[in-house]
Amino acid sequence: MGHLVVLASPPLADGFRLAGALVLEAAPGPGCEAALSAAVASPDAALVAVTADLWDAIPDRARGEVEALGRPVVVPVPGPVSPAGPDPAARRRLIADAVRRAIGHRVEVSAVGGAR
Repeated sequence: MGHLVVLASPPLADGFRLAGALVLEAAPGPGCEAALSAAVASPDAALVAVTADLWDAIPDRARGEVEALGRPVVVPVPGPVSPAGPDPAARRRLIADAVRRAIGHRVEVSAVGGAR
């Protein structure tokens, strides 16, 4: 049975650990791509969730390679919300895109709640 592996920055890592996920820590920068490779190579990984701040720091080439894998499924997840942003609509799009990649269907997340 596969497990959830989360690639997160240190301030978020403990929260994911408390939820029971295997967590690999990284900071945006040069080591982020290597951390993603380690997460994908984990033999128990069925789903690799990457926080949006780290996902954005990974080169497009590397993101394309891991998105093309059949297993594990790699999805970016929203990070923490700061008072200045990010835009709630952008967070909904990120979640909808992650669901579409994971299940192969487009799900629209509305601001009021519910799905269409």
